[in-house]
Amino acid sequence: MKKSTFQVAGIESVKVNLSAGEVDVTFDESQLTLSEIETAIQETGYEVTEATVKIGCSCCK
Repeated sequence: MKKSTFQVAGIESVKVNLSAGEVDVTFDESQLTLSEIETAIQETGYEVTEATVKIGCSCCK
């Protein structure tokens, strides 16, 4: 999933934890919506059951 999802324009980083069933995606909200990320994940064959958005900036990493 990581490679194909990361190829979506606007995604800056992807961290996958398969054992926990979680993915952490950092993206540029001026280029991409949460719905588009969910679609990209679903197109890889995974189900999105819940999405949580954390607001932050690149200066806080």
